[in-house]
Amino acid sequence: MEVTALCITLLFPRVDPNTQQHYEYESVALTCEGLHGLHGWRVMRKIKAGVTICASHFEMSTGPCTITPAYSSDSGAYWCEAGEKRSNAVNITITAGPVILESPALPVMVETL
Repeated sequence: MEVTALCITLLFPRVDPNTQQHYEYESVALTCEGLHGLHGWRVMRKIKAGVTICASHFEMSTGPCTITPAYSSDSGAYWCEAGEKRSNAVNITITAGPVILESPALPVMVETL
C-alpha cells in the first residue's frame, strides 16, 4: 500500500499589533505567513484609492510591509499574493479616536473536545 502525503499551504496575512483597529500615527506591520520559503510574495490592499501594493517601495519581497505612520486613509482590506495564490483578506481600520473594540485581526481558532 502506497501512502501519498497531501501538502496544503495556508497563506495568510499577519498583522502586528494583532488587532483590527489601530490609532493614527502608529505603526502597523503586515507580513505573509505560511509560505515556507516561497519568494515573490507581496502584501496587497484595497483602500478608497483602489487596489495597490501595500507600499510603493514594496514590490516583491519576503519582509514585512510597514505602514508608518498610519493614517485613516490606510484603512481597508489587506491580503497576501504569491504567484497564483491569494489569501483571504483582513480588514484594518485606522482611527483618530479611541478604539472601541480590540479584537484580533484574524479569527481565533477554538478547539472543541
